[in-house]
Amino acid sequence: MMTNQKKDPSTKKADRGRLALASKEARSNRIVTFVTDRQLEALAQMAVEDSRTLSSLVQIMITQHLKHNSNNHKGEVQ
Repeated sequence: MMTNQKKDPSTKKADRGRLALASKEARSNRIVTFVTDRQLEALAQMAVEDSRTLSSLVQIMITQHLKHNSNNHKGEVQ
């Protein structure tokens, strides 16, 4: 037999998912590119070695490249 039981309001469920980023930091733009089989294999191997997803590895590579080049191109994307 089931009864309608109200949950105790003092019992709070754990938050689920990751927190939303500030709009300036949220990655909402998409870039599509194609790579060769050899490039994909090399990237996949790097991701495995770093215990990362392929997507997160590429994101890190982009971020590092932009930081490195921002010193050479002052006033451009950081």
